[in-house]
Amino acid sequence: HRLIHWGSASPMHAPECRRTLTFAMADPSYEKPLLRLHDADAVPTFEARLALVAYTLISYHHSSPLPSPLLSQLLAVLASSDYAQHLTDAALSPPHPRAIATSFQRNLLTICNESPWLGATV
Repeated sequence: HRLIHWGSASPMHAPECRRTLTFAMADPSYEKPLLRLHDADAVPTFEARLALVAYTLISYHHSSPLPSPLLSQLLAVLASSDYAQHLTDAALSPPHPRAIATSFQRNLLTICNESPWLGATV
């Protein structure tokens, strides 16, 4: 099964806005993994974790737009086989059960079409 997250707004008297860290875990029989792990008991490598962070940030770009310099760095990470090799086919091929692959691809196209500074990079 999946872990479900929810939250609420910060109280009016809070000195700062609430910060949130969200993650999800799922049994592979329920949802195909986004990361390719050679040893299910090992902690993912730095490269695998960075690939997943870049993938996730781009996947949610439509709801939380990212600044151009960060987008450029994230795309460079995903363009590198050192990092991209850690993402599974399920992560990149719609329809993924959560439709995150579809969201990732749509956002990638939007970023490319709206960002002239990417021109030669993509």
